[in-house]
Amino acid sequence: MMFFPLLISLVGFCNVMQSELPEALVKKPFVWALGDSTFQLGTRYRVEGLYGKNTEFLNNANEGLDQTIIPARHTFDINALYTYGLDVYGYSLVTFKTTIRNKANWGALDIVPTDKVGVSIEGALTGEHSHTLNRNLLWIREIWIEAAIGEMFNINFTNNHTITAGFFPFELGRGISLGAAYATDPDMIGFYSPNAVDQFAPGVKLSGALDSGEMLTYDLYASIIANRSDILFNVRKPTLKQEYGHQFHPHRGFGYINWLCAGRFQWHVYRQGDTCDVVIEPYALFVDQREQKIEFLDDAETKLGTVGVAFDTTYGDFQWGFEFAQNLGRQRVKGWDRNILEIQNRNGDLVQVNSQVTAINSTDPDVAGQRALATATNQVIISESIRAQSQNGQQIADSNLKNSRSRFRDPYTNHFDGYMAVWDAMYTFCKGLKLAVTAGVATGDVNPNRDHFRRGDSQSDTTYSGFISVQEQYSGRLVNSAFVMSGAGKIPRILSFPSRDVEDPFPDRITQLTNLIFAGAGGYLEVGSWVLNSNVISYWQDHATRLFQFPADVTTTRLASTWLGLEFNLFADVCFDNSMKFYGVASVFVPGSHYSDIEGIPLNRAQKKFLDSIKNNTPSEQVPLLGTNAAFALNVGFEYRF
Repeated sequence: MMFFPLLISLVGFCNVMQSELPEALVKKPFVWALGDSTFQLGTRYRVEGLYGKNTEFLNNANEGLDQTIIPARHTFDINALYTYGLDVYGYSLVTFKTTIRNKANWGALDIVPTDKVGVSIEGALTGEHSHTLNRNLLWIREIWIEAAIGEMFNINFTNNHTITAGFFPFELGRGISLGAAYATDPDMIGFYSPNAVDQFAPGVKLSGALDSGEMLTYDLYASIIANRSDILFNVRKPTLKQEYGHQFHPHRGFGYINWLCAGRFQWHVYRQGDTCDVVIEPYALFVDQREQKIEFLDDAETKLGTVGVAFDTTYGDFQWGFEFAQNLGRQRVKGWDRNILEIQNRNGDLVQVNSQVTAINSTDPDVAGQRALATATNQVIISESIRAQSQNGQQIADSNLKNSRSRFRDPYTNHFDGYMAVWDAMYTFCKGLKLAVTAGVATGDVNPNRDHFRRGDSQSDTTYSGFISVQEQYSGRLVNSAFVMSGAGKIPRILSFPSRDVEDPFPDRITQLTNLIFAGAGGYLEVGSWVLNSNVISYWQDHATRLFQFPADVTTTRLASTWLGLEFNLFADVCFDNSMKFYGVASVFVPGSHYSDIEGIPLNRAQKKFLDSIKNNTPSEQVPLLGTNAAFALNVGFEYRF
């Protein structure tokens, strides 16, 4: 499975050369030229098969409950590119590009899922609902237009400056602080997918050169993440009804737009042909999310800033680079009344009840100790009650009603202080043999919005030290991960276990580049039309997972090992010309001592129920459990461009 040892033995094999195809055999794209206009059309059809075992819970004893297979999945892209003025001016005055995509798993009837929406009956929440479309649809993945500003406004700039608008990819550095993964493929979990973004973010970009040799360039970028002020229905939606002080003016209001802006310079400090290049990229990012969801829609808002710098250099056969970024900003969590109306079955009748208020005594129609019914009298008392965390578990005035122990959440603020740093290097021994190394760290922390020791302990101002990335899908640059990083693996990367004294005593799970330290090495071998790349990467946690002792103990804790395990992978491509490629990606993840330490501890309510049934020798529905067995993933397919 692992090709890296073979590469080491081939260091002396430096006469390996990649064969060059005759010019007549290299397929050209469809290009039409008329005057100063050029139109290019290309398509790509990709068919692949996917298989994974133990990709989520690392346990052979799950009896097939942790295995997936997709015999065939296709991705079809149509790319159109139009340029004007390139031959006359030396650069394009106008560039237009669009990509139309279709993708589906063969045999899967639920092809396109819709967003989940809440379902309520007379104001009582009954759950969430979504639909799926069972037709193969075409959608626009990318569409944008770029124009030269000087020629557009008849301004004589010394250098070329352009403005771009539409749906297009934009990244800072290596795409960690800000990536292009605005709408990603939901089927990518557990498998390597280098082209998983199904739609790029809408935005506008101003770009240009600040010197005649284009040694110093800039990009200013802005994007709309979500707009909740586009129609009056969204403006008037009562999303703030449960916020402190908003009982009688609960509407969302105008101006709820989640947006971001970013800027960067790319400075070529030194450049000498293709043999030497030194590039420094300082950048900054600001994200304003007016509407976030921790427990309820619009119960928090965030202002996130990130400043960083990327450095890359090439000198002959050696190249290396690094990137560092620091989070700034804060998240404001609103004071919130968690009480909502729900539907409950009582003696065969569906009735509306309050989720966080109970009756003290049995007074028709309420029953002592049970949730208070949504009667006219009760609702007046509940709506006029004092909204404060100090009222949790207290009787409401002199009524027959009592607040639950977690009805109210007072406002608090989380300040951001995480950082990340990555480094990689590669040396080319000859045209067909390269060796690379990498290392990185992204800080981690416990979830600041979860109780850990006792109810309500998270509801205070704190500093969150975990790194926060935006639209990130990083899987390495010179040493690639095919399984663990950037959400490609579904193995449980968990944060600390809360005490059994809190309402939800199960750990949070993370997927992106946060709370992770990694180091690895890889090699590339090119023989004729074959390209082989094998990598080995070891992973650790930055912030160790806390384990409470059992039975419940809120004072004595221990820490699980931080070593997550080893990933081995092999990428193999064979290209017949520049139009057809066969490829395969195989990966193995061997769990480390971290998973041995947390094995047997339930990660959710379903696992706890099943483990209790085994302990008590009572029947219960089987659910997958966490183990320490190796996980496997295989992805094979072919791609044709025409």
